[in-house]
Amino acid sequence: MVTSEAPSPRLAWWASWLLLVSAAGCVGGTVFPLSLGEEAGAGGQGGAGGAGGAAGATAAPVCEGLLTPNDCARCVEKACCDSLQACSEEERCVACINGSTSPLCAENERFLAFRSCIEEGCKEVCQESESRLCNPVTNEGCSGGEACDYGEGGFACYPPPNDAPLCAPCDPGAGVTCAGGMGCVDYVCMKYCCNHGDCGEGFCDQRALASKTLGVCLSELMQGEVAVLKPMCQVPPEPPSGGSCFTEFGKEKPEPDCLAPLNVPSFGECAPQKLGCNPVISGGCKMGESCDRSATGYACYSSVNIESVCDACDANKNLNCRPGHTCLSGKCARYCCDDGDCSQDGSCQYKDEFGIGVCARKKP
Repeated sequence: MVTSEAPSPRLAWWASWLLLVSAAGCVGGTVFPLSLGEEAGAGGQGGAGGAGGAAGATAAPVCEGLLTPNDCARCVEKACCDSLQACSEEERCVACINGSTSPLCAENERFLAFRSCIEEGCKEVCQESESRLCNPVTNEGCSGGEACDYGEGGFACYPPPNDAPLCAPCDPGAGVTCAGGMGCVDYVCMKYCCNHGDCGEGFCDQRALASKTLGVCLSELMQGEVAVLKPMCQVPPEPPSGGSCFTEFGKEKPEPDCLAPLNVPSFGECAPQKLGCNPVISGGCKMGESCDRSATGYACYSSVNIESVCDACDANKNLNCRPGHTCLSGKCARYCCDDGDCSQDGSCQYKDEFGIGVCARKKP
């Protein structure tokens, strides 16, 4: 289902679905489970302004609720409010908090100040929690309300609450996440599947994830002569496949071509005109918007799109790739029409039904 206005937390493509909020800020080799939302800066400033007292008085920064709630976040919001507020006002600093691997993070003064504050005041509280591999179709490997979804190292268990049921609205950026066995696609919880049998009277569409094995359950509704894809809302309570397409828990990860050029020789000529936009050159989108995959095609996304090729990407951490790129195995990769759009180390792989692919490293 594609909304009339493209959502900000977009569907990450080619086995790099980053669907649940579990962002990480790297501090001196230790990973801290923090996430600063796209609207957090404005919300935090608004809260501070509303707390003003007498005319002319300067309100103290208000940071409560800026970060995804957990013990680490509560410590950071209290101990490092000034530097957190300063960081929330700058797009690059927010991306660095949320786990960007861009070299620009090492030069960002606001981020460095925030990182130093965490090391001094909250390091012990914010120690890295162990992640576990799991099966997204069956939720095998997770327990206690955890949900299996894609993260930086493959599919892993994410802590509760994950209580949005099948076909219910979801918004990982706002903390509304789907129950185990499902992923959030265009703000709707859809069932993961291995084959059509997992989807009842619907069908398992691997194209939605551009995967050879893992898909989501969809149904087809005819509106006149036009077939419209909808999430399948009645599926077997236990997937008959037993999640057999994911026995290795998603360990195989294609790698982007990190030397792919910024400008491509093909100019995106492979993208048919019937698409809403051209992902290879982001044609048809406004300045700053990025054309990327949606559940049923391509759409323009207006979120902050600043991460370069091979930088970390995660739509739910607001780490979005610059125009002409998409998320491949948690890293930004160049869209392409043919091998000529890639470097000598890469080739145009994982082409979709439209003939549009991504520049990935050549397989040995």
